[in-house]
Amino acid sequence: MKERKAKKKRGRGRRRKNENKKNKNNEEYIGSKINTNNINDDEINKINENESNLLPNRYNLRKRKRKNLREFEIKDENEDDKNEVNNNHVYIKTIKKRKTSNNMVENNDNTNNSNNNNNNVLDIFQQIELYKFDIEKNPPPFKIYVSSNVLLLMEIHSHLLKKEIMGLLGGRYDQIKKILYIKDIYPCRSEGTSYYCEMNVESEIEATNIFNTKNYNIVGWYHSHPIFEVNPSIVDIRNQYQHQKLAHLDSGEEPFIGMIISPYYNYQIKSNIKMFNVSEEWDKNHNYHLPYEHEFLIEYSNQITPEFISIVDNLLNLNKNDKSLINFNKKYKRGRKNYTYFNKLYNSAQSYLKTLPDTQSKMLLSIIEEHLK
Repeated sequence: MKERKAKKKRGRGRRRKNENKKNKNNEEYIGSKINTNNINDDEINKINENESNLLPNRYNLRKRKRKNLREFEIKDENEDDKNEVNNNHVYIKTIKKRKTSNNMVENNDNTNNSNNNNNNVLDIFQQIELYKFDIEKNPPPFKIYVSSNVLLLMEIHSHLLKKEIMGLLGGRYDQIKKILYIKDIYPCRSEGTSYYCEMNVESEIEATNIFNTKNYNIVGWYHSHPIFEVNPSIVDIRNQYQHQKLAHLDSGEEPFIGMIISPYYNYQIKSNIKMFNVSEEWDKNHNYHLPYEHEFLIEYSNQITPEFISIVDNLLNLNKNDKSLINFNKKYKRGRKNYTYFNKLYNSAQSYLKTLPDTQSKMLLSIIEEHLK
């Protein structure tokens, strides 16, 4: 009797194991055939409880569906961004490099091989490495002196947002000495998305009026490449060339400069800043004029005015609610303990504060800390 009962128990155990295996196989088979994109939440709720064990987890279904929907929304937003880009806009516009078919335009070079499709299109958002002047064969057209206060405000402005920022530069050009003095800066409001940046028209007019009161001319523009290298895109080069022509003098010089600042590229500790202007030379495919890097000297200021403090305060207030504002309490770089994005901004600003009175530099840093930490 005992042996028979033991055999029955063993038989029941085997049957249960086999049933569990069948259920698992059915679940795997049916689950693999389900297209989650076509299942609505209402349909999921209507599923009979007896069949629910054959389907993947309901939460996972909803999660995957929402994830797919979000990916679609992101793609759709990117398409809208591409459609918003107008390369013929009058005002300065900077656009990030994006590898898409919409970035392609017809090549202007008629000498290219027409049988090669790759030679008939041009990526206008491609970044171009800057050429170097040759002091003997191809010297720079003029020298550049930049106020440290200009670079200081540019550092603060560029560190604030994940997207591109831009502004205008004011100063004078000495035709006799052939020196461009960049004395002032105006952080402009910009419109657009993280893919491109377009200067606000009213902001440009405000900058012009302020520079005029100081007997300054607009002698350049600046924009940021937050996480990209400081090389200009083809769009940047074309914009720079157009604005140089507006500043053309009878002597042949075109005292108008472009500046690019990259605060966060490759998690560098020191921001990278480059100036460039554009020559009359074309690249080999006749697509863009060759951009040349311009060396510059820094004129260190011995004070910051109340106007400068007011501009910084207004700039921080203007951007504090921006969706792309940097989280300055977040850790900046791996391997460096307690080194935050605020530390990055603080260290970048310090190099331009060394000639200022301690009271002024401390006041400026306290205002920045009050807004950002």
